[in-house]
This record gives sequence, C-alpha cells and structure tokens, in this order.
Amino acid sequence: MEETRRYDVGDADDRMNRVTGIQVPGIGTVAEYAYTRRSRRIAAVLGGVILQTVAAGNGYAGLDPFGRIADLHFRRSSNLSTIHALGAL
Repeated sequence: MEETRRYDVGDADDRMNRVTGIQVPGIGTVAEYAYTRRSRRIAAVLGGVILQTVAAGNGYAGLDPFGRIADLHFRRSSNLSTIHALGAL
C-alpha cells in the first residue's frame, strides 16, 4: 500500500514543494498540514482525530517573537479538548 502526498496546485505550498496532506488507499486522508507564509508548519490534523497547532485566534500565540515553538497543543478535533500541551497553557 503506497501513500499519496497531496500538493495544492498553484499556491505557495505547491511552489515550495510542501506536502499539504497524505492519503492512503483504502483508509483515506491520514494527515493534513497548514503552514505560515514561508516555512513554519502551524497545524497538522493526524488521522482526522488529533489537531496539533500553534495558532490561536488571530495570530500564532504558540510562537515566540523569533518564530520558535513556545506553546504546542495536541487536541481532539471533535471537541478541541486538550490531549497534551507543551509550554504555557
């Protein structure tokens, strides 16, 4: 079984060869990714169940002023309850 990597054709992710999703035949989408403009991955949905993000509200509250991860949450995508958190809550 071979996975398929998804690239959103024509946008910045495509031009930078960034994977925006992974699909497995017979299972479907197992991962989806979101990025800031240039390089930072800010969110991932794993198996359609776990949401990992540094984004909050209108900004990236989980990043420090230098763009490093300061607060990282793993949440259930169904109700956004926190499974695990690294950094400040």
